[in-house]
Amino acid sequence: MPSDLTIVPFERKHLPGLMELFARERWSYAEDEQRTWRALTAPGSLTLIAISDEAVVGVAQAIGDGEIQAFLAVLLVAEAYRHTGVAKRLVAEALARTHCLRLDVISCADGFYERLGFKCVSGFRVTPGPVRQESR
Repeated sequence: MPSDLTIVPFERKHLPGLMELFARERWSYAEDEQRTWRALTAPGSLTLIAISDEAVVGVAQAIGDGEIQAFLAVLLVAEAYRHTGVAKRLVAEALARTHCLRLDVISCADGFYERLGFKCVSGFRVTPGPVRQESR
């Protein structure tokens, strides 16, 4: 882990560095700065930034009820800082700061999240569009 790593709440001053991180990874968050700001500061969300050498090197966003359930909506670490414990620290801080009993994630990177201590459970997702009705 970088010796100077700090985890701080997301503020407007972090947005340019965060947009660069999203752009490097080709995440859709890089497409519209104001939309990204609104998404990462939405009610019920906690966004944390990892900073090293005064640069944004990671981000985690948890969305939750503040008591029982939270969802990890965003977790991204700059390529040069991967495999150094930054993601693990972001997840631990997100769980602690949401004050929830559990933190869930939907991901295709099962092995990565298992190494962070997540347990694999079944889940479902619906995306915009017509919701199919159950046929009887």
